[in-house]
Amino acid sequence: MKKYLATVFLLIISLNSQEKIIIFDNGDIIRGQVKESADGKMKIESSLLGEISVPVNRVKEVREIEAGSGLADERVFAGSGLAITGNNTVAINDFSVKSDNPDFQYLGKGFSEMIAYEVKKAPKLQLVEREKRTEMLKEIEFSLTGLADEKNQLEAGKILACDYIIFGDIVDMAGSLVISLRMTRVESGEIVWREQLSETGKQYPYISAFFAKSILTRFGLPVDKTIEANLKSRKTKNAAAMISLSKGVDAYDKKDISRAKKELNDAKNMDPENAVIREFLNKLSGATSKFKVVPERYISMVNPAYLGVSRQDRLYGSFSLLSFDKMLTSDNMKRADWVRKSTGYNKDGYGAYEQGHEIVAGYSLPVAPGFGLGFEYNMFQHMDMATSGVRSSSSGDMWTLANYCGLYHRFMLTTGFKLGGKAGLGLGVSVLKKELGRISWGWGAQTPHNYVLRGADIGKQGWEKDYDYDIKWALGAELGLLFKNISETVLFDILAAYNHDNAWQYVKNEQNFNTYRVPIFLENTLTFALNEKRTYVVAKQINEYYLGRSQYLGKLMPALEQWIGAHFSIRLGVEASLINSPSLNKFGIGCLAGITPRIKIRNTAIDFDINYTYRQRPSRIIDNLIVKEHLAFVTLSLSGLIINRD
Repeated sequence: MKKYLATVFLLIISLNSQEKIIIFDNGDIIRGQVKESADGKMKIESSLLGEISVPVNRVKEVREIEAGSGLADERVFAGSGLAITGNNTVAINDFSVKSDNPDFQYLGKGFSEMIAYEVKKAPKLQLVEREKRTEMLKEIEFSLTGLADEKNQLEAGKILACDYIIFGDIVDMAGSLVISLRMTRVESGEIVWREQLSETGKQYPYISAFFAKSILTRFGLPVDKTIEANLKSRKTKNAAAMISLSKGVDAYDKKDISRAKKELNDAKNMDPENAVIREFLNKLSGATSKFKVVPERYISMVNPAYLGVSRQDRLYGSFSLLSFDKMLTSDNMKRADWVRKSTGYNKDGYGAYEQGHEIVAGYSLPVAPGFGLGFEYNMFQHMDMATSGVRSSSSGDMWTLANYCGLYHRFMLTTGFKLGGKAGLGLGVSVLKKELGRISWGWGAQTPHNYVLRGADIGKQGWEKDYDYDIKWALGAELGLLFKNISETVLFDILAAYNHDNAWQYVKNEQNFNTYRVPIFLENTLTFALNEKRTYVVAKQINEYYLGRSQYLGKLMPALEQWIGAHFSIRLGVEASLINSPSLNKFGIGCLAGITPRIKIRNTAIDFDINYTYRQRPSRIIDNLIVKEHLAFVTLSLSGLIINRD
């Protein structure tokens, strides 16, 4: 009976062709002419939506529009506002512009971003990022011109999983801007909020704050104090800054990076406090964290997942010294003292003398947006010596029981793919050519023991050498993952690698070497870019699993890096290591530091990275021994030689 009476009531109202305010049971409102319907639904003719059909039982009230009432009055009928259930997802579309001034062509993009920046301060309101909206629209093959049709935009909103879309119109009225905004529920196409304001272009902070407060109030959400401050102060700005910002956003959409940077920098010079301008400049920033520990011989220098998101080609070369402090001691007596004083011995009285150097050369190429290739060559040479202590520091005699040296050549091919807008995947394969020179000798009056791998007994006094060269090949693979936010201010990458190679460990009881597999490598890096990408907080965590030795080495390296201008960075950090094996548990602390001078020649950035690390690690040659070592490496890289999409 109630439903019948409501239908009769609405039909009587429909006889009046004047525009009415229709209030729905959830508080939503629209303006339109009510038309007759006989199927339990009422038809409403809206100037904005055209003719729509809604169930009669959803209509709570139909009111006359009082003479002189404005758009803002409609919000009075909405009751307490929209119901907030979890996070409401809102997309703010670029506003249409009606003006004869060509400089105002992209003004709708600037204002939509200014309002979006204010609105997203509300924690319970989820805003669709510009980049996500652009990527999704490309995937569903909507052209920008086609999206000017509001109905098409509503369809796009459904695919974007939006709850609401905000549309807007800007009309240039001879010096004043008449801005009209409306919010539409995507599911039904109903307008749930409208607002209008007329101000000069110099008042863009006030305009943005006005609409942001109105939107948040419509949702019943608290308004940030910075929005209230802009409303109260009504500061005037240079209107040209808003024009440059809008042009910069348009260039950003079209991936015209150089033009975007120019326009945004012009806007920043006119309005240096503008947070939206800074946010877009952050997205275009070319500065990156240069934090890197000494290269590992079995993995690439850079996580291949970054190849999928890189915008520049890069040529680089690196040279590193491991335990370089011992290399500088040419005299045997000094070298023996070094082993005794700094390296230490395990409980059985065995020590180690380990050193090496490494050369890396590589090139990475962003073949196409979202896809890149890389090639890297690595040469690593080392010498590991097992000792039984120092007989006499005055004579410099040192029992050198056995050693081996290795020479490795590694060739690696990597590729990276972009996964959507916020992730990357990288893959790498490598071939390792191993040339080994194994050496054994004895020193002093005692007869040297049999420490040669082939088992040939030397049985003589003094220096004795025996060489066993062989050439072997080993295969390796690595997997990289990258996750980042849209502005690239938070990045998390994972790199896992394995190589089918082995190393050697001296066994006292057998007076010989046993082989073991090189470790499975897992590196996790979390990077936060702060202060407009001038400050970086980096936490790197590395795991090495030695399966053949039942040993684990974990390292945690937090570091802070600061760019001073655009041409110099400095970084400092700590390295905490945990070594765990059946017979040894050890926690150690180290440090790391580095600087990067940068030279810019046209589009090419030349970086000279200098890095130093002091660490504690398990000995490669003696079991249950912690080796303290100093490492240094330098890298020269040239970015943007051929391709520069920044």
